[in-house]
Amino acid sequence: MPFMISIYLLPDRNAGEATFHILSARPGCDCTSAVYDTRSVQPGDTAWVEVSYDPHGQEGPFRERVRVETDSPAGCNTLFIKGTVVPSGDGGDRPSAARQEVGTAEGRD
Repeated sequence: MPFMISIYLLPDRNAGEATFHILSARPGCDCTSAVYDTRSVQPGDTAWVEVSYDPHGQEGPFRERVRVETDSPAGCNTLFIKGTVVPSGDGGDRPSAARQEVGTAEGRD
């Protein structure tokens, strides 16, 4: 089983007056995958996106993006995850991760 780093992202609450849906969450590379909430997001509710990064064969800093498309007036948002993959120190091929960070670039892109 590959070693994966999973990061759960909770966007801001739906502060609008209309229901919206997450239509897709598309990672920028094969080392990153995303699954997302398929429910209708009612006003006042939240939705989730889970991003997983596979650092196998990688060492050092990483920065990956996931484009999240919704049917809300905001359209698309881009989520960024970044961190540093460090060797496990036990001589094995299973890395560990440090300094994971999450950010967003909001609005249409």
